[in-house]
Amino acid sequence: MNNFVDSFNKIPTPQRVLVLMLIMIGIVVGFYMLIYSPVDDDIQTQKDTRHGLLTQETEIKRKVANKEEIMGELDDLKGRKEKVEKVLPQRAEIPQLLQKIYGQAKIVGLEIRRFEPGVETPQNLYTEIPVGMELRGTYDQVADFFYYVGRMERIVNIKNISIERISGGSFGTGMLRVSCDSITYRGGGLQAQAPAQ
Repeated sequence: MNNFVDSFNKIPTPQRVLVLMLIMIGIVVGFYMLIYSPVDDDIQTQKDTRHGLLTQETEIKRKVANKEEIMGELDDLKGRKEKVEKVLPQRAEIPQLLQKIYGQAKIVGLEIRRFEPGVETPQNLYTEIPVGMELRGTYDQVADFFYYVGRMERIVNIKNISIERISGGSFGTGMLRVSCDSITYRGGGLQAQAPAQ
């Protein structure tokens, strides 16, 4: 090592300065190439990854907020659909309807003599389900029955009413025979049956 230092000291000063500068430049270039540049590239990659993750986080938060809003709307639509299906179900559900109408008749004291489902008639958006009925009771009982049927959740219209007095007094005390058609509806009609084009 002493020989190297002695040899170096023998070199003229401007050349020594030049050699030292070249060594320093080599150290700086080596440091930059071997240490600084890879670390700087790694830092830039990590910054890009962080930016990408922050963008993903923002997108996920937006989707979560939209999901909660959409789920609220979906719950609202399901509730509305359930209400519509009570009024206009997709199936005829005649047995349940018979029970409800029979129950309403018994509540007001009417006797149901005939209850015959008719042929379904498809309309544009719905299907009509006629049910022929013959009832016996007083005027007040018949009026109460029609009133209660009109207040049912399911749509039921009463048509073709024919009233005949079969016995007794006047002013609502005599017995009546009432023939009528009750029309109820279910979802799906001609449009539901039409093939998709």
